[in-house]
Amino acid sequence: MIYHIRGGRRLEGCVKIGGSKNAVLPILFATLLTRGKSILSGVPEITDVDTVLSLLRAFGAEVRRVAPDVLEIETNNLSYASPCERITRQIRASTYLIGACLGRFGRVEISAFGGCSFCERPIDLHLHAVRAFGGEIRQNEILCKQLYACRVVFPIVSVGATVNGLLLASQVEDESILENVAIEPHVLALVAFLRIAGCRISILHTPRPTFFVRGGRLHGVKMRVIPDMIEAGTYLLSALVTGGRVTVEQIDPTHLSALFSFVRKMGADLTVKERSATIISPARATCADAVCAPYPALPTDLSPVLAAALARYGTGTLRDTVFPKRRSFLTPYHALGANFVESEDGAISFLSPDASHADSVTVPDLRTGAGMVLYALSLNTDTTVYDTQDYILRGYEHFTEKLNALGACVCEETHEHRKENI
Repeated sequence: MIYHIRGGRRLEGCVKIGGSKNAVLPILFATLLTRGKSILSGVPEITDVDTVLSLLRAFGAEVRRVAPDVLEIETNNLSYASPCERITRQIRASTYLIGACLGRFGRVEISAFGGCSFCERPIDLHLHAVRAFGGEIRQNEILCKQLYACRVVFPIVSVGATVNGLLLASQVEDESILENVAIEPHVLALVAFLRIAGCRISILHTPRPTFFVRGGRLHGVKMRVIPDMIEAGTYLLSALVTGGRVTVEQIDPTHLSALFSFVRKMGADLTVKERSATIISPARATCADAVCAPYPALPTDLSPVLAAALARYGTGTLRDTVFPKRRSFLTPYHALGANFVESEDGAISFLSPDASHADSVTVPDLRTGAGMVLYALSLNTDTTVYDTQDYILRGYEHFTEKLNALGACVCEETHEHRKENI
């Protein structure tokens, strides 16, 4: 997709937030562990969902979209099929095939797990859980004749490894213990799904988060996907980047406490209600430090969008403790006029932006893509953003439409249409 952006637009108005990408993807893979029909509502219309559904269909799942945001998934008669590497390369969530396939079929091929390549993202913690449950790794395949209850202590907090640990534990009747787990809202959404499906899961929050899981034969589930806190955060920050006023609706404010604290430190006026939040950008931002870390801190997925706000005002620092080497956003932001200094301890300090900048940039990954479009909207000129891999469509539904409803002027063009014109 190619985005033609007319800059100098303050975003103002209301935007409704859809279902969580990071919640629905593991839930979709978890349906492979159930027998019966699951009905999921609040499912976002994004390409990552379409990618997962193609993987589920390859195993024999019957999938119907009965409404724009409602899916019916029948998983009674499934059989193992080698995952298509072309498809698994497209999304990082394909790593959840490890827990789902071992639990349902007793085997899985280790494929080329994809997603945004903003830094090195190994699967060693996933395999740590697999071995604990009785899995055996043979070259490019993992086999497990029987899963055994166990205690897994994750050396560092990992959302992906926690998800695979939950998927594996859900198939074991005896109690398994997962210690030092991630407790992001999208992980707890998977916990809710598994509970409805028949798992007994209790949570101990201190001294460090721990899941106690008793699983077994799971049945179909009917549930609604939680709101997307990353989408909500992106549109809230769009007000800061463009100097506007934006209300996000259909959110869960409890998921956004860290972001609320940060934007207030930057000097923004923030009003939070039961299911919405309104942000009014400050005339002059104050210096604020953003630290991305496991929940309940600022989420790493928002770090490129936080960088757009800090870069636009030329103040504050950003540090990502989850992915310290996440730097893919720096080059395109610099091309758009952003200035920054990187310190040895991993912090990025932002300075006053330049008046001169490139008139076109290329998107390196999903979240940076959204931040780049917002940054381009703040410039007093026109900018073309080339999303050659359609990253933005992976995680934001109706992105252009929602921005234009807030007063932006963004025209999108498919690559195919551009080729035809050439």
